Amino acid sequence: MVCYLIKSKRGSYIRFDENSGRYVPVNNRRFATKFQSRDKAKNILQNAVSKQLRKNYKVSEVLYDTKDIDSYSIAPEETPNTKNEYAQVVFETDQKRAELISALSNIDKEISDINHYIEFTNLDAYRGWMAFSMLQKRLRYRRKIKDALCVINQVKGCCVDASMLQELLDEIDQGKRKKRYTPRVLDDLFEKSGCSNVKV
Repeated sequence: MVCYLIKSKRGSYIRFDENSGRYVPVNNRRFATKFQSRDKAKNILQNAVSKQLRKNYKVSEVLYDTKDIDSYSIAPEETPNTKNEYAQVVFETDQKRAELISALSNIDKEISDINHYIEFTNLDAYRGWMAFSMLQKRLRYRRKIKDALCVINQVKGCCVDASMLQELLDEIDQGKRKKRYTPRVLDDLFEKSGCSNVKV
């Protein structure tokens, strides 16, 4: 399947940000807005992308293999993983929170697509495993985004110094280790799974 992206010479892309209602740059191609026609992409570039950005971007044709349902790779490093990384975003909470909410929206849409793909397609063993792997990656990525949002939501609006941040992050770490999921209906599914973070 041929799609069209708005791409810069430096390898960044343009995507539509639902929170701001504007087209903004993004480094990961997976988050770029995909257009079905070159004319549509050109129209957006000329009329919806700011003049300052526009001069550095052009429409690029990209071929996606529809047979490869795992064509997108998850990049969990885009969410904070370490205490130092969390500390770096303390003073940029509003911007980071908006980026994470947008990423969460995108990943929810991808998960919905995969669920419907599984529902409507007769999968053989290989394709079923590929669909499972693709879904699992996105669910784990979604959890990382939610954990990062949890940190930012607790930090936002607080006057945090280095020692307070350390205490807060230690408390959050403990909370994450204690977090448990209680099955709502399918208890039997988890009984022999060996999952340490599931309460049956």
